[in-house]
Amino acid sequence: MPGITHLLFGLMIVIPIMYMAKEKFSYKVAGIFVLNCWIGPDFQWAYRWITPGVTWPHSLFGFMIWAIPLALFYSYLSRFSFDRTNRFFTIVDDGKRDVSLKNTYLLCLAGGIFHHFIDLLFNGEPYEFHLWDGWDLSLTEINTWGELSYGLPNVLTIVGFILLVAISLFIIYYLRKEVKDALLFLFVVMSLVILIYFTLGFEAFGTEREFGAMLCLFCFIFLPLMTLGYVAINVNKNPTQPSPPLINKKLALNMIIAITLVVNVAILGLGLIGMFAPEIPSVLIDLPNEVFFILGILVISLAAIGIVGAIGLILRKNFGRNLVIFFCILLWLFIYPFAIVLFLCRDDIKEMFNKTDKAG
Repeated sequence: MPGITHLLFGLMIVIPIMYMAKEKFSYKVAGIFVLNCWIGPDFQWAYRWITPGVTWPHSLFGFMIWAIPLALFYSYLSRFSFDRTNRFFTIVDDGKRDVSLKNTYLLCLAGGIFHHFIDLLFNGEPYEFHLWDGWDLSLTEINTWGELSYGLPNVLTIVGFILLVAISLFIIYYLRKEVKDALLFLFVVMSLVILIYFTLGFEAFGTEREFGAMLCLFCFIFLPLMTLGYVAINVNKNPTQPSPPLINKKLALNMIIAITLVVNVAILGLGLIGMFAPEIPSVLIDLPNEVFFILGILVISLAAIGIVGAIGLILRKNFGRNLVIFFCILLWLFIYPFAIVLFLCRDDIKEMFNKTDKAG
């Protein structure tokens, strides 16, 4: 399950940036980034009952693939704003997607990398970073990258010290110049560190594991932050324009009705099984029959809300729209059902239901 620390870490990243950049940093960019820091690769947790044994989406390269459909959702999400009301909050249709599909994909990757970084440090032994199924990289292994030794005397630390002094003298100069100059300076320093490491060994750095630390921070901190910065600037410089819908709204609404009915009938069936045939789910989950009975009641109640809501959608009644919105919000960790919430909050869809209510 996505841990709260992932969410807090995302906020800790964007809040200082928002403080520095003020209105130049899009809150929608920040929101998409934070959500991927939080849920990110852990979205697969919600689907683990449907796809048991499938874990590749929670790997780095696997998430690069799965981030493509996720980007479709988050790009659609950028069309909407969330405003406070006296009761709770409302979803406002802004009329256009503020973050393009490409930029949303990059935000998914940046947030996902930070998510993996937290997993690497704080998920406990063996402190592994999952690259793909069966292909893991442990923190211990990363540290060994910085232990190359030729048995040379530790007096070589003077080389690392001289490099450090030189960097200190140049750093203020380069930071006052353009970002591209600072980037060039960074890459030159990194290249020097790599050159010294492979020619003299880690004794030149006082046996500090500089090489592994440098690569780890470059991949897990620098690259995602630069990606976030690139997207934030690109969104400001290249505002999107309203685009025609890919699917006719009536067809899309009918598809949502069909999906809602099918899903909730299936959920209703699961609830009935839990109540009257608990031995079936007990094969997968070792729980007392009484627990399955209670869960069955809850699941049936949830399915009833969805089915009544779908009927309300058929009749174009606002109560049905609100029930389906409520039902899909409960499925937030599945991510994609929230696209239905957003669709039903579009101004043109609201108008369809308001006309029916007024006519009634």
